[in-house]
Amino acid sequence: MKLLNLKSGVFLFVFGLVFLGASPTLFCANITVSDIRALVIEKGTENYSVSVQAQVSNHGETDDITVAIIALDMNGYQLKDVFLNGRIEKGKTKILNAFIQIPKKTYDDIFNWEWKTNK
Repeated sequence: MKLLNLKSGVFLFVFGLVFLGASPTLFCANITVSDIRALVIEKGTENYSVSVQAQVSNHGETDDITVAIIALDMNGYQLKDVFLNGRIEKGKTKILNAFIQIPKKTYDDIFNWEWKTNK
């Protein structure tokens, strides 16, 4: 049984490495993010449908890019995170967007949207 657990652990470790190597670039140092906007598309009684978009410039190689955009309250606390994804060619800029559902109360408490960089 111990041999089986060891094999399973090795498999999971190798699978994890392969998965990480194949995953999109996250918090990439070769990108810049600007012009973050959030627009309420639909107002429900308790939830809002919101489009979040940002202009993303890729200064590195062509890649699938994922950027994290966070919503902050007036005290700087993170209320929501949104991941924007897209393939951006080397040296190009593209607007990435995502649609989210968010409770009305949470949306009303948002003071600012920011790019969450890997610090």
